[in-house]
Amino acid sequence: MLNVKKTTVKNWASSGKLPKTYIRGKFSRKEIEQWIQMQHIPSAIELMQDRLKQKAKRKY
Repeated sequence: MLNVKKTTVKNWASSGKLPKTYIRGKFSRKEIEQWIQMQHIPSAIELMQDRLKQKAKRKY
């Protein structure tokens, strides 16, 4: 979801950069999504859409 290693996620949570809310031993997806929106980090879907737009512009 964040396209980073697990250790990075754990480090972010430990430092307070990422919410530490756990549900059944995992981070809360809802809280992570909210955090992403607050950070203005593009989602994987947004990145793919941007790539497709760039490819479309390159065609003659």
